[in-house]
Amino acid sequence: MKDRPRPSIPITSAKYLVDLSTFTMKQGWDIKNYTSDIGQLFMMGYPEIIGRLFVLNAPLYFGWMWGIMRKWLDPGTVGKVVVVPASEMMPKPTKYIDTESIPSRFGGEFAWEHGTPLDLDVRIQSGLEWKEEGKLPPGPMKWVLDESGRKTAVVVGSIEGVARTTMIAQVKLEDEAIRVGTAEKNIRMTGLERTRDVAIATLPFRDDNNGDN
Repeated sequence: MKDRPRPSIPITSAKYLVDLSTFTMKQGWDIKNYTSDIGQLFMMGYPEIIGRLFVLNAPLYFGWMWGIMRKWLDPGTVGKVVVVPASEMMPKPTKYIDTESIPSRFGGEFAWEHGTPLDLDVRIQSGLEWKEEGKLPPGPMKWVLDESGRKTAVVVGSIEGVARTTMIAQVKLEDEAIRVGTAEKNIRMTGLERTRDVAIATLPFRDDNNGDN
């Protein structure tokens, strides 16, 4: 994938690709029971982060199912959902996503399959002081501030029912542009001066071998 043309501008929304190639009619009726809950999550959980949601490989009957399910969703969220016919698999997404960032299974150039570990950019990898392997392990992670205010990547969740909170890397001091700036200012403003375990960002990862995360 190519670098962002304007890296100084923060990312505030994302584009999602949803593959329905294995979607069945029974699943459609099952999910209608909790579509309302999903809608509430979309509306209440920072809906502005959803830029577009592309539904790919949708079966023919998905159209009328979607007509029912959309009634439980916020109109603003519904407007961001794009159902893409097979004949338009590439033209529609490429209006918003670079071809290099679209998985090859959908006609793009990104060699990715479900379960592929996160491939860190060389600059990001070299900007971290790794505790051991120099790569991200499977499972959920988050950023925290240690006692000195240094950003630290920690793996969380559990393995076979045993909770884990292991530090895997820290941002190198020379690369920590916001080490004490905005993050600590926000801590003081929210009255959390004594709480250093502050999630600056959450990195969602899936561990197919671990159902507890």
